[in-house]
Amino acid sequence: MIIPELPYHGERGNLSYFDKVILQQYFWPVVIQAVEEAGSIVAEILNADSPIGIIGNSAGGFIAGGVSASNLDVKSAVITNASCAWLRSEEIFRENDGRSPMSALEVGNIMKYDPLFNINFSDDQALLLLHGREDTTISIESQRYFMERMSGKGNQKSLKFVEYEGVNHQITLGMLQEAKEWLEKHVMLNDNV
Repeated sequence: MIIPELPYHGERGNLSYFDKVILQQYFWPVVIQAVEEAGSIVAEILNADSPIGIIGNSAGGFIAGGVSASNLDVKSAVITNASCAWLRSEEIFRENDGRSPMSALEVGNIMKYDPLFNINFSDDQALLLLHGREDTTISIESQRYFMERMSGKGNQKSLKFVEYEGVNHQITLGMLQEAKEWLEKHVMLNDNV
């Protein structure tokens, strides 16, 4: 099981993630760096011959989505209060902040890792999306956008989206229970994990 830690966070350094200017400058570079780093982590875990699952919340959820989209060896991902439609998320961030649209270079950098454009569901890969309906940090609209684009692609058994009414940008016990049951079903966790 992989739980991503952000670069410049906790043991890996410190940024003021609640400062809008810092967030605007570092959010995507941090997410993309973590997705790239996860490739070596997945390769190391594969040597242990265990199924791999990944879970993340907020920026960690963006990372989990990016890792699962770029690596078919990840059997399941749980993305909480984040988005698997990265370009749409950035459009919403910019609309809310009154910033100008992305440049072609910015679009290309994000699209390279955006799960919406890179995910390739296989029969043994599954994705659970959990999101608070009243999330004021990461708009639920980008996750709904992702689900609209995924509908009709034959992945109904391996893709599930649960909205939590009355929930802002937080994790609830219901989300934790849903994640636990999903991972037990799709990654077959054992008592030693």
